Amino acid sequence: MVFVLPKIEEEKENFILPEIEKTEVKKENNFKLPFNVMEGSVLNEFDDQGNKIKKPIIEKVKDFFTSKDDDIYKQEYKDPILKAIHDVEKKYSMENYYSLENFTDQVLYKSYLGVARDVGQGTIDFSNYIMKKFPGVDDNVIDFKLPVIPEPEFFGGTFLRDMSGFVVSYGGVSKAGDVAKIPAATTKTMKSFKILMTGGFAEQFAFSPREKRLSTIVETYKDGKFSNAVTAYLQAVDTDSEDAARAKMFAEGSIIGVPLELLGWAIRGGVNKINKKNIDEGTIEFQQKKLMI
Repeated sequence: MVFVLPKIEEEKENFILPEIEKTEVKKENNFKLPFNVMEGSVLNEFDDQGNKIKKPIIEKVKDFFTSKDDDIYKQEYKDPILKAIHDVEKKYSMENYYSLENFTDQVLYKSYLGVARDVGQGTIDFSNYIMKKFPGVDDNVIDFKLPVIPEPEFFGGTFLRDMSGFVVSYGGVSKAGDVAKIPAATTKTMKSFKILMTGGFAEQFAFSPREKRLSTIVETYKDGKFSNAVTAYLQAVDTDSEDAARAKMFAEGSIIGVPLELLGWAIRGGVNKINKKNIDEGTIEFQQKKLMI
């Protein structure tokens, strides 16, 4: 006899996971900079550990009129994010921005002295370039590099520094032409040629071939927002030879020299009109003497 065992059905157990109530996690540390002036510094919103401080509106208004930035910036923050915000706010605070220390660093050192350094180094490099064109001269005659001065960090500081260097060099080249007693240009064609040549040579003294110049600033500003075919070609490129780089510099200087000369004419014309007006409206005193007859 054959016994057939009954088939045992496997029971499937359905495990139903209990529903987990979704809870919204609130971010206590929201480090967005405030746009409402009544909120003041973002540092007022947290303690030194990074914990959110809740203040009623009355306290915020009171702090706005009574608290000083110095009190915030003297405090040391252990939270790394708050420390970074603290350093940035302190650097650009009204007290620090208009301080004598910041003026000395940003204006006197990085701007004025930076212009002198750039023009000085440009003059050295251009002198070496000219001397190497003579037979038998292969090395730099002036083998010296001036210390690099960082760019100013205020808005438009880099552009103002480079433009000031070009203006100084343009004026120097113009004065050099007067000292050398080069005949004055009489026709419009000769005047235009003189402006182009002056601008081209001024660029050689204002910048070095391997350093950034005005066209480079245009190309890199706002991630290339003002990029164009002219500045893209004229900007400083490491792969250019010195001859190619200086040819681009000459073209850039010639282009910049035209509006600069027109601005100079406008200023000189305005000054002449003011002087003429003062002469016309002035009075001349005559000395009266009694004649004996």
